[in-house]
Amino acid sequence: MASFVPFTFIVLCGNTGSGKSRLLQQIVAFGYPAIDLEQIASHRGSAFGNVISSTQPSQKDFEKKLEQQIELLNTHNFLFIEQKPSSIGKRKIPGWLFKKINEGVFVELATGKEIRINNILKEYGSDSGKAFMNGLQKLKNRLPVTVINECEKYLADKNYTLFINTMLDYYDNAKQYQLNKKPIITLNGNAEVKKIADELIQELQEHGIIIS
Repeated sequence: MASFVPFTFIVLCGNTGSGKSRLLQQIVAFGYPAIDLEQIASHRGSAFGNVISSTQPSQKDFEKKLEQQIELLNTHNFLFIEQKPSSIGKRKIPGWLFKKINEGVFVELATGKEIRINNILKEYGSDSGKAFMNGLQKLKNRLPVTVINECEKYLADKNYTLFINTMLDYYDNAKQYQLNKKPIITLNGNAEVKKIADELIQELQEHGIIIS
């Protein structure tokens, strides 16, 4: 299948809560080609725990859906995609595709911490406490006991802002969440999403990656 991928991936990167998914949705709304891995995997999650986790397709069906989507878009010379780890929920991104994504053009969304916290709070809504506690439980073997105790107190007090602030310190310093390739474009993620998308398209055109 890898030989049938003629396009370059434009990979949206950024720290947890930076707004990558919203930016991808805006780019699609503008009419540009994109692959939404979370949608195909039927799994929308976060470093803080699952937001929506419906029944996922089998690995075989997941790969089949990916191939069908790529075939539909193979007339383009570029595709937008959000940076992801090698697995989405229980579904693993095929090695050839993961390699192609990592060879793509990286675009970084640089968003202030306060806005990232607000993005995460909006993402979880009324189910914040339960989801955050589940996410914290998964990290008990990675975080110092003092940090775990501090976070549990924040959750007990329903102080979700301080909880997210503490957790972001961990994720921002975790090697697996850092860029593995220098971005060619860095965007101000503090702006309104439509403005960010407009700026991104303009810069990609100036770089000759998108031909208007």
